[in-house]
Amino acid sequence: MINFYFFASVGLNINLKTLFSKEINHFFNIVFIILFARAITTYLSFFITNKLKFFYDEPDVYLSWMHIINFSGLRGIIPLILVNQIPNNFLYKSQFIDYIIYVFLFTNLVNPFLVQLLIKKYEKFFKSEIIEVKDILENIYLFTKKKKHLEDDLNLDLENGTLLSFKKKIRDDLKDVQKKINLECKKLEKYNQETIYKGMHYLGAKIEIESHYKAFKENRINYYNLIYLLSELDLQKDALLYPDKFANRVINDKGEIISKKSIRLTILEKIEKLKISLFKDSWPIKILEEKKNLYWERIISSVYVINYFQFIIDNTDSFLLKRLFKIIYKDHLYYIKYNWQKWEEIKI
Repeated sequence: MINFYFFASVGLNINLKTLFSKEINHFFNIVFIILFARAITTYLSFFITNKLKFFYDEPDVYLSWMHIINFSGLRGIIPLILVNQIPNNFLYKSQFIDYIIYVFLFTNLVNPFLVQLLIKKYEKFFKSEIIEVKDILENIYLFTKKKKHLEDDLNLDLENGTLLSFKKKIRDDLKDVQKKINLECKKLEKYNQETIYKGMHYLGAKIEIESHYKAFKENRINYYNLIYLLSELDLQKDALLYPDKFANRVINDKGEIISKKSIRLTILEKIEKLKISLFKDSWPIKILEEKKNLYWERIISSVYVINYFQFIIDNTDSFLLKRLFKIIYKDHLYYIKYNWQKWEEIKI
């Protein structure tokens, strides 16, 4: 609402005819300067972050992304507010206002169309088969869940004649849902097994994230543990989407996180060590309890992932999913055993 009021007041007090009655080269010069400055800050900053080891646990920003980010910066209310803070007796204030309006008009009327063209041009680079597989698996889960509810309704012992008439509708709905499940399973056949496997792990990471948020809301883990767990999963998701960028950086060949090479995890671990050193006399039990809760939440989240995919394969006839589920099950069983061992090692 404030933005609307500010833009409206500026628009009402600007005479575009007077504004553009000046030399038109002023307009192009200012726009060029702003675009040039924006390009330097965008491309140079991403070049630095792509090269520095400090950012090794973040995916590199591709050139196609840089182009879009470069032209997606809109100049709006902040420059207008800043230039209006200049004292009225400042000799060049009116010129500054004109320049801001030039930039505002260009970036708000031209930049959106440039960004739209760039998005269409690089659209294929933004699509990930792993995320497509993840979306298909989520659809299968929703349809299988609906199928289970319909089967439960069909098995109800209904004596009333009116209610019995609904069984035909339930059977029709069941057939329709089954067709949708088969269609979604058919879509998976165009992907290779490695992509489907990665898509299942990507979906598993999403399920674990939901589990961690739930645990935090129920006060089963603290905020620090939530951030640590989310950071781990964010690294794993990035490694699935950008394996060429993460190989032997923060994720090793086995898919395990190399904590010493992850800046974000290193910082979190240092915070934990500092906390332990500061409260070693007055708060040791509390810290140990929080650590146990972290390992326990990892166990619970892996169980959720296993149950999720178990429900899918129990209600579908996809041999491909059943075969890949065995690998996913084995992976998460390893996580469960590992975290259970860590949980038991902490003695309170």
